Amino acid sequence: MEKSIETIWNEGFLNKDSIVVPKLNNLYNQKSKHLIGKFKRMGRNNLYGIVIGASFMLILSFFLKIPIIGSLFFLSLMLVVWAGKKQNDKLEELDVSLSSYDYLKSFDAWLNNAISQYMKIFRFLYPLLFLAIILGTLYADMSPFLRERTIDKIMNDPDTVLLFGLPIYYITPMLVFLALVFLFSDKIYLFDIKLIYGNIFRKLKETIADMEELRAS
Repeated sequence: MEKSIETIWNEGFLNKDSIVVPKLNNLYNQKSKHLIGKFKRMGRNNLYGIVIGASFMLILSFFLKIPIIGSLFFLSLMLVVWAGKKQNDKLEELDVSLSSYDYLKSFDAWLNNAISQYMKIFRFLYPLLFLAIILGTLYADMSPFLRERTIDKIMNDPDTVLLFGLPIYYITPMLVFLALVFLFSDKIYLFDIKLIYGNIFRKLKETIADMEELRAS
């Protein structure tokens, strides 16, 4: 009786000394390489995109006459790039001589650790970024007509109570908003990365689950 694919797989992929089905071994080897290779490319492109976007915002901040806020925004994003570079270096240190299954498990462990580290960073970074955006919106050098009818009108109103140069009724909701961002930073970050890497995360879990199912059979 001809062997089933599952039997062939168990004899071939799970037994390193077997040469029964080298094509099946190569299939999952290539699938693993493609998956992680795609993740690495997307990660590098994401870091390049952050550098380009942060640099553009820094230059724009000088035109809007808010260079301090622009610099704060830029430096905050450069922290993300620095952390990303450090994590990429750790990813490159994974032992590529491992079997596809062991390498994917190592990659999955690295990924979970990286996400945990990023969560700690973004817990403080998200409020800082949002604060820079809010202050930039308030202090940016807009057209004279628009500023005269909005910010200047509020600031010059004798009934307006100011705190640190801002209307008190601006500060209270802003602080509440930043506190909520801090409290829900983990959920915001997970939502953010799933938008970018969600498909890869799903395929990674599916591939590992398939391998473990075959190993248990």
